[in-house]
Amino acid sequence: MTETPFFDAQDLLRLRRVDAVEPHPFEPWAAVAAQGLGGDHDERFVGDIWRVSLDQDVPPVCLTPGPTHDHSPCFDAQGRLLFLSDRAPESDDARGAQVFRFGTHPGDPQQITREPLGVQSLQCSHSEDVLLVTTQVYPGVEHAHQAAHAKALKQGARSSALLYTRAPVRHWDHWEPASTTHVVVYRSGERADLTP
Repeated sequence: MTETPFFDAQDLLRLRRVDAVEPHPFEPWAAVAAQGLGGDHDERFVGDIWRVSLDQDVPPVCLTPGPTHDHSPCFDAQGRLLFLSDRAPESDDARGAQVFRFGTHPGDPQQITREPLGVQSLQCSHSEDVLLVTTQVYPGVEHAHQAAHAKALKQGARSSALLYTRAPVRHWDHWEPASTTHVVVYRSGERADLTP
């Protein structure tokens, strides 16, 4: 194997950056989330989930190739791999990243959540069929109407000005959205919002 020297910042940007490592609970491999440039002329960073064997003789395998941003891997109680991805079908009203799950056999991942404003984070239980996610919710708007409300706000905006009716309006390096963060639990596929 020959070593390739670094010539400039572009060479550094072409390297993949590891975001998360999640060991499999029953088998000798880990799911690794790595981010890198999407392609030769693509300046967008995209993430992939890799299967990295603990046996050094087995090369890593990319489980989620393509232009989607896949990240935050975790394993459920049955050892199935779950992760966040922006690969939701265009016919779906849900925006942002959703939770996807690989089955026990290789193949296309199955979409698990359909949160209207997307999922920010997820946590799997290793003892029972429970999945915790955080998502944004507009206060006073029913769950079934969240996506339509977000779309109406975006279409009705005539300027980029933000109107705040409660504090805080800013947290360190970002403006607080009009929506609030809720913790949602999925027990055996049944959704329940835990945030009052």
